[in-house]
Amino acid sequence: MKFSNVLAAVVLTATGCSDSPTNPDLPPRAVETFEVQSERAPSETVYSGTLRARQRSDLSFLRSGQVVELRKDLGESFARGEVLARLDSTELSFAVDELAATLLGAEAERADAQRIHDRLVVLGDRGAVSRAEIDTAIALLESATARVTSINAAIAQARKRLTEMVLDAPYDGQVVERLVEPPQTALAGQTVYRVIGDSGGLEAVVNLPVAALDLFVLGHRAEMAVRPSGITRSARVTEVGNAAGLSGLYPVTLALEDSSGLRPGLRVEVAARSEADSQARLSIPLTAYLSSPGNVGRVFLIDPGTGRISGREVEIGVISDAGIEIRSGLEAGDLIVARGLPWLREGQVVAPLGIGIRRFNE
Repeated sequence: MKFSNVLAAVVLTATGCSDSPTNPDLPPRAVETFEVQSERAPSETVYSGTLRARQRSDLSFLRSGQVVELRKDLGESFARGEVLARLDSTELSFAVDELAATLLGAEAERADAQRIHDRLVVLGDRGAVSRAEIDTAIALLESATARVTSINAAIAQARKRLTEMVLDAPYDGQVVERLVEPPQTALAGQTVYRVIGDSGGLEAVVNLPVAALDLFVLGHRAEMAVRPSGITRSARVTEVGNAAGLSGLYPVTLALEDSSGLRPGLRVEVAARSEADSQARLSIPLTAYLSSPGNVGRVFLIDPGTGRISGREVEIGVISDAGIEIRSGLEAGDLIVARGLPWLREGQVVAPLGIGIRRFNE
Protein backbone atom coordinates (compact mmCIF):
# COMPACT_ATOMS: atom_id res chain seq x y z
CA MET A 1 0.00 0.00 0.00
CA LYS A 2 1.32 3.41 -0.85
CA PHE A 3 2.49 5.62 1.98
CA SER A 4 0.04 8.44 0.99
CA ASN A 5 -2.94 6.01 1.01
CA VAL A 6 -1.93 4.65 4.39
CA LEU A 7 -1.73 8.14 5.79
CA ALA A 8 -5.18 8.99 4.44
CA ALA A 9 -6.66 5.87 6.03
CA VAL A 10 -4.97 6.68 9.32
CA VAL A 11 -6.38 10.19 9.30
CA LEU A 12 -9.94 8.93 8.61
CA THR A 13 -9.66 6.37 11.38
CA ALA A 14 -8.22 8.92 13.76
CA THR A 15 -11.36 11.12 13.52
CA GLY A 16 -13.31 8.49 15.44
CA CYS A 17 -10.76 8.09 18.26
CA SER A 18 -11.30 10.33 21.24
CA ASP A 19 -7.84 9.65 22.69
CA SER A 20 -5.89 10.74 19.57
CA PRO A 21 -2.99 13.05 20.46
CA THR A 22 -3.66 15.12 17.34
CA ASN A 23 -6.52 17.37 16.38
CA PRO A 24 -8.90 15.24 14.21
CA ASP A 25 -9.96 18.31 12.28
CA LEU A 26 -6.41 19.02 11.07
CA PRO A 27 -5.02 17.22 8.03
CA PRO A 28 -1.58 15.59 8.22
CA ARG A 29 1.21 18.18 8.18
CA ALA A 30 3.16 18.15 4.96
CA VAL A 31 6.87 17.67 5.64
CA GLU A 32 10.01 17.01 3.69
CA THR A 33 11.39 13.57 4.47
CA PHE A 34 14.77 11.90 4.29
CA GLU A 35 15.51 8.20 4.16
CA VAL A 36 18.66 7.35 6.11
CA GLN A 37 21.09 5.46 3.94
CA SER A 38 24.43 3.84 4.59
CA GLU A 39 27.24 5.44 2.65
CA ARG A 40 30.97 5.11 2.55
CA ALA A 41 33.25 7.93 3.48
CA PRO A 42 36.04 8.81 1.05
CA SER A 43 38.68 6.11 1.26
CA GLU A 44 41.45 8.70 1.40
CA THR A 45 42.00 11.79 3.50
CA VAL A 46 44.02 14.52 1.77
CA TYR A 47 46.50 16.80 3.53
CA SER A 48 48.09 19.90 1.99
CA GLY A 49 51.73 20.93 2.04
CA THR A 50 54.40 22.93 0.22
CA LEU A 51 57.47 21.92 -1.75
CA ARG A 52 60.90 23.16 -0.73
CA ALA A 53 64.49 22.36 -1.66
CA ARG A 54 66.14 19.68 0.44
CA GLN A 55 69.44 21.57 0.13
CA ARG A 56 68.88 25.06 1.54
CA SER A 57 70.82 27.49 3.71
CA ASP A 58 70.68 30.89 5.38
CA LEU A 59 74.06 32.48 4.64
CA SER A 60 75.62 35.02 7.02
CA PHE A 61 78.98 36.56 7.87
CA LEU A 62 80.96 35.36 10.88
CA ARG A 63 81.79 38.96 11.76
CA SER A 64 79.92 42.24 11.86
CA GLY A 65 80.69 44.95 9.34
CA GLN A 66 79.45 47.24 6.62
CA VAL A 67 78.30 45.45 3.48
CA VAL A 68 80.14 46.87 0.48
CA GLU A 69 79.31 44.29 -2.17
CA LEU A 70 76.50 41.86 -2.97
CA ARG A 71 77.23 40.05 -6.19
CA LYS A 72 74.03 38.06 -6.67
CA ASP A 73 70.41 39.13 -7.03
CA LEU A 74 67.20 37.19 -6.47
CA GLY A 75 67.00 34.13 -8.70
CA GLU A 76 70.62 34.26 -9.89
CA SER A 77 72.71 31.11 -9.91
CA PHE A 78 76.15 30.61 -8.40
CA ALA A 79 78.87 27.98 -8.23
CA ARG A 80 80.44 26.44 -5.16
CA GLY A 81 83.19 28.65 -3.74
CA GLU A 82 82.07 31.72 -5.67
CA VAL A 83 82.17 35.02 -3.75
CA LEU A 84 78.63 36.21 -3.02
CA ALA A 85 79.22 39.22 -0.78
CA ARG A 86 81.90 41.25 0.99
CA LEU A 87 82.19 43.40 4.09
CA ASP A 88 84.35 46.51 4.32
CA SER A 89 87.83 45.22 5.23
CA THR A 90 89.87 48.40 4.63
CA GLU A 91 91.11 48.81 8.21
CA LEU A 92 91.86 45.13 8.58
CA SER A 93 93.83 45.12 5.32
CA PHE A 94 95.90 48.07 6.56
CA ALA A 95 96.52 46.20 9.81
CA VAL A 96 97.77 43.17 7.87
CA ASP A 97 100.11 45.36 5.82
CA GLU A 98 101.49 46.98 8.98
CA LEU A 99 102.04 43.61 10.59
CA ALA A 100 103.82 42.40 7.45
CA ALA A 101 106.16 45.40 7.58
CA THR A 102 106.78 44.83 11.29
CA LEU A 103 107.57 41.22 10.55
CA LEU A 104 110.30 42.21 8.12
CA GLY A 105 111.99 44.28 10.82
CA ALA A 106 111.62 41.52 13.40
CA GLU A 107 113.09 38.96 11.05
CA ALA A 108 116.06 41.27 10.38
CA GLU A 109 116.63 41.67 14.14
CA ARG A 110 116.48 37.92 14.59
CA ALA A 111 119.03 37.44 11.78
CA ASP A 112 121.40 39.92 13.51
CA ALA A 113 120.88 38.17 16.84
CA GLN A 114 121.60 34.85 15.19
CA ARG A 115 124.88 36.10 13.71
CA ILE A 116 126.00 37.60 17.02
CA HIS A 117 125.10 34.42 18.83
CA ASP A 118 126.98 32.22 16.37
CA ARG A 119 130.12 34.45 16.53
CA LEU A 120 130.19 34.55 20.34
CA VAL A 121 129.77 30.78 20.54
CA VAL A 122 132.89 30.37 18.36
CA LEU A 123 134.83 32.89 20.46
CA GLY A 124 133.63 31.23 23.62
CA ASP A 125 135.09 27.92 22.47
CA ARG A 126 138.41 29.71 22.19
CA GLY A 127 138.05 31.32 25.58
CA ALA A 128 137.97 34.81 24.06
CA VAL A 129 134.60 35.84 25.58
CA SER A 130 132.97 35.24 28.90
CA ARG A 131 130.05 32.91 29.56
CA ALA A 132 127.89 35.88 30.51
CA GLU A 133 128.31 37.42 27.06
CA ILE A 134 127.26 34.16 25.42
CA ASP A 135 124.17 33.89 27.69
CA THR A 136 123.18 37.44 26.76
CA ALA A 137 123.44 36.61 23.05
CA ILE A 138 121.30 33.51 23.57
CA ALA A 139 118.63 35.55 25.38
CA LEU A 140 118.60 38.18 22.62
CA LEU A 141 118.20 35.48 19.96
CA GLU A 142 115.35 33.82 21.85
CA SER A 143 113.62 37.17 22.31
CA ALA A 144 113.94 38.03 18.60
CA THR A 145 112.65 34.57 17.61
CA ALA A 146 109.66 34.86 19.96
CA ARG A 147 108.80 38.27 18.50
CA VAL A 148 108.84 36.88 14.95
CA THR A 149 106.61 34.00 16.04
CA SER A 150 104.15 36.39 17.71
CA ILE A 151 103.94 38.63 14.66
CA ASN A 152 103.38 35.65 12.37
CA ALA A 153 100.51 34.49 14.61
CA ALA A 154 98.97 37.98 14.51
CA ILE A 155 99.22 38.05 10.72
CA ALA A 156 97.60 34.61 10.43
CA GLN A 157 94.76 35.71 12.69
CA ALA A 158 94.27 38.96 10.75
CA ARG A 159 94.23 37.11 7.44
CA LYS A 160 91.69 34.67 8.83
CA ARG A 161 89.52 37.63 9.81
CA LEU A 162 89.88 38.91 6.27
CA THR A 163 88.47 35.64 4.91
CA GLU A 164 85.54 36.01 7.32
CA MET A 165 84.69 39.33 5.67
CA VAL A 166 83.91 37.40 2.47
CA LEU A 167 80.80 35.24 1.96
CA ASP A 168 81.41 32.24 -0.28
CA ALA A 169 78.86 29.90 -1.85
CA PRO A 170 78.71 26.54 -0.02
CA TYR A 171 77.49 24.66 -3.11
CA ASP A 172 76.07 25.14 -6.60
CA GLY A 173 72.66 26.80 -6.32
CA GLN A 174 70.62 29.95 -6.63
CA VAL A 175 69.45 32.87 -4.52
CA VAL A 176 65.86 32.76 -3.26
CA GLU A 177 66.03 35.81 -0.99
CA ARG A 178 68.40 38.77 -0.50
CA LEU A 179 67.93 40.30 2.94
CA VAL A 180 70.45 43.18 3.16
CA GLU A 181 71.67 45.88 0.82
CA PRO A 182 74.89 47.93 0.73
CA PRO A 183 75.89 49.96 2.69
CA GLN A 184 73.93 48.35 5.52
CA THR A 185 75.79 46.99 8.53
CA ALA A 186 75.37 43.27 8.84
CA LEU A 187 75.75 41.72 12.27
CA ALA A 188 77.58 38.47 12.79
CA GLY A 189 75.11 35.65 12.15
CA GLN A 190 72.53 37.90 10.46
CA THR A 191 71.10 36.26 7.34
CA VAL A 192 72.30 37.96 4.17
CA TYR A 193 71.14 35.45 1.54
CA ARG A 194 68.71 32.56 1.56
CA VAL A 195 69.84 30.04 -1.02
CA ILE A 196 68.93 26.60 -2.32
CA GLY A 197 71.15 24.00 -3.89
CA ASP A 198 70.87 22.50 -7.34
CA SER A 199 71.39 18.98 -6.02
CA GLY A 200 69.41 17.12 -3.40
CA GLY A 201 65.98 17.39 -5.01
CA LEU A 202 62.78 18.60 -3.38
CA GLU A 203 60.77 17.67 -0.33
CA ALA A 204 57.29 18.49 0.92
CA VAL A 205 56.38 19.69 4.39
CA VAL A 206 52.86 18.68 5.45
CA ASN A 207 51.23 19.64 8.76
CA LEU A 208 49.13 16.83 10.22
CA PRO A 209 46.79 16.37 13.19
CA VAL A 210 48.04 13.97 15.85
CA ALA A 211 45.45 11.38 14.78
CA ALA A 212 47.08 11.12 11.33
CA LEU A 213 50.68 10.68 12.49
CA ASP A 214 50.35 6.89 12.59
CA LEU A 215 49.63 6.97 8.85
CA PHE A 216 52.94 8.74 8.10
CA VAL A 217 55.68 6.78 9.86
CA LEU A 218 59.33 7.02 8.78
CA GLY A 219 59.87 5.31 5.45
CA HIS A 220 56.16 5.36 4.55
CA ARG A 221 55.58 5.80 0.82
CA ALA A 222 52.79 8.14 -0.30
CA GLU A 223 51.44 9.51 -3.55
CA MET A 224 51.59 13.27 -3.92
CA ALA A 225 49.61 15.50 -6.29
CA VAL A 226 51.10 18.85 -7.32
CA ARG A 227 48.64 21.70 -7.66
CA PRO A 228 47.36 23.19 -9.87
CA SER A 229 49.01 21.02 -12.52
CA GLY A 230 47.82 17.72 -11.08
CA ILE A 231 51.20 16.05 -11.62
CA THR A 232 51.59 13.04 -9.29
CA ARG A 233 54.87 11.94 -7.74
CA SER A 234 55.91 9.35 -5.17
CA ALA A 235 57.50 10.47 -1.90
CA ARG A 236 58.80 8.88 1.29
CA VAL A 237 58.56 10.15 4.85
CA THR A 238 61.99 11.27 6.08
CA GLU A 239 61.10 13.28 9.19
CA VAL A 240 58.18 13.28 11.64
CA GLY A 241 57.94 16.25 13.99
CA ASN A 242 57.53 15.48 17.70
CA ALA A 243 56.26 18.93 18.67
CA ALA A 244 53.13 20.66 17.42
CA GLY A 245 53.18 24.20 16.08
CA LEU A 246 50.90 27.05 17.10
CA SER A 247 48.12 25.49 15.03
CA GLY A 248 48.36 22.24 16.97
CA LEU A 249 49.57 20.38 13.88
CA TYR A 250 52.75 18.31 13.52
CA PRO A 251 55.20 18.86 10.62
CA VAL A 252 56.01 15.81 8.50
CA THR A 253 58.64 15.88 5.75
CA LEU A 254 58.41 13.72 2.63
CA ALA A 255 61.24 13.48 0.09
CA LEU A 256 60.21 13.28 -3.56
CA GLU A 257 61.68 10.41 -5.51
CA ASP A 258 61.54 12.46 -8.72
CA SER A 259 61.69 16.29 -8.65
CA SER A 260 62.04 16.90 -12.39
CA GLY A 261 59.85 19.70 -13.72
CA LEU A 262 58.96 20.97 -10.25
CA ARG A 263 60.17 23.91 -8.20
CA PRO A 264 60.03 25.04 -4.56
CA GLY A 265 56.89 26.80 -3.36
CA LEU A 266 54.36 24.68 -5.26
CA ARG A 267 51.38 23.39 -3.26
CA VAL A 268 50.95 19.64 -2.97
CA GLU A 269 48.32 17.28 -1.62
CA VAL A 270 49.21 14.00 0.06
CA ALA A 271 46.63 11.24 0.48
CA ALA A 272 46.49 8.97 3.51
CA ARG A 273 44.42 5.80 3.70
CA SER A 274 43.08 4.34 6.94
CA GLU A 275 40.67 1.51 7.80
CA ALA A 276 38.32 3.99 9.48
CA ASP A 277 38.09 6.01 6.28
CA SER A 278 36.71 2.98 4.43
CA GLN A 279 33.98 2.05 6.91
CA ALA A 280 30.32 2.64 6.10
CA ARG A 281 28.60 5.44 7.99
CA LEU A 282 25.22 7.12 8.36
CA SER A 283 24.63 10.80 7.81
CA ILE A 284 21.62 13.11 7.73
CA PRO A 285 21.04 16.66 6.47
CA LEU A 286 22.00 19.61 8.65
CA THR A 287 18.33 20.59 8.95
CA ALA A 288 17.14 17.16 10.09
CA TYR A 289 17.97 17.37 13.80
CA LEU A 290 17.49 19.55 16.86
CA SER A 291 20.72 20.27 18.70
CA SER A 292 21.23 19.39 22.36
CA PRO A 293 24.16 19.89 24.73
CA GLY A 294 27.15 17.67 24.01
CA ASN A 295 27.21 15.29 21.06
CA VAL A 296 23.52 14.44 21.26
CA GLY A 297 20.78 15.52 18.86
CA ARG A 298 17.08 14.82 18.42
CA VAL A 299 15.38 13.67 15.22
CA PHE A 300 11.74 12.90 14.32
CA LEU A 301 11.35 9.35 13.09
CA ILE A 302 8.32 8.67 10.83
CA ASP A 303 6.37 5.45 11.22
CA PRO A 304 5.79 4.29 7.61
CA GLY A 305 2.61 2.45 8.62
CA THR A 306 0.83 5.27 10.46
CA GLY A 307 2.60 8.45 9.42
CA ARG A 308 3.09 9.42 13.07
CA ILE A 309 6.36 10.94 14.20
CA SER A 310 8.29 10.12 17.33
CA GLY A 311 11.33 11.89 18.71
CA ARG A 312 14.55 9.99 19.10
CA GLU A 313 17.91 10.97 20.53
CA VAL A 314 20.93 10.24 18.36
CA GLU A 315 24.66 10.47 18.91
CA ILE A 316 26.21 12.82 16.38
CA GLY A 317 29.74 12.79 15.05
CA VAL A 318 31.47 15.00 12.52
CA ILE A 319 29.46 18.01 11.30
CA SER A 320 30.33 19.37 7.87
CA ASP A 321 28.69 21.16 4.96
CA ALA A 322 27.78 17.76 3.55
CA GLY A 323 25.73 16.76 6.61
CA ILE A 324 25.93 15.27 10.09
CA GLU A 325 27.47 11.92 10.88
CA ILE A 326 25.21 9.70 13.02
CA ARG A 327 27.12 7.33 15.26
CA SER A 328 24.14 5.71 16.95
CA GLY A 329 20.35 6.00 17.22
CA LEU A 330 19.41 5.45 13.57
CA GLU A 331 19.66 2.64 11.07
CA ALA A 332 19.78 2.53 7.32
CA GLY A 333 16.25 2.70 5.93
CA ASP A 334 14.81 4.84 8.75
CA LEU A 335 12.57 7.66 7.51
CA ILE A 336 12.96 10.99 9.28
CA VAL A 337 11.67 14.53 8.93
CA ALA A 338 14.19 16.57 6.97
CA ARG A 339 13.02 20.13 7.73
CA GLY A 340 10.88 22.22 10.03
CA LEU A 341 11.49 20.21 13.21
CA PRO A 342 10.87 23.14 15.63
CA TRP A 343 7.20 23.31 14.46
CA LEU A 344 6.46 19.63 15.02
CA ARG A 345 5.27 17.78 18.13
CA GLU A 346 5.45 14.25 19.40
CA GLY A 347 2.87 11.91 17.85
CA GLN A 348 1.82 14.29 15.12
CA VAL A 349 0.70 12.75 11.82
CA VAL A 350 2.66 13.94 8.82
CA ALA A 351 2.53 13.43 5.09
CA PRO A 352 5.43 13.64 2.67
CA LEU A 353 5.75 16.87 0.76
CA GLY A 354 4.76 15.81 -2.77
CA ILE A 355 4.60 12.24 -3.93
CA GLY A 356 7.51 9.98 -3.26
CA ILE A 357 9.94 12.76 -2.31
CA ARG A 358 12.90 11.31 -0.47
CA ARG A 359 15.71 13.56 -1.59
CA PHE A 360 17.31 16.16 0.64
CA ASN A 361 17.35 19.84 -0.44
CA GLU A 362 14.86 19.22 -3.24
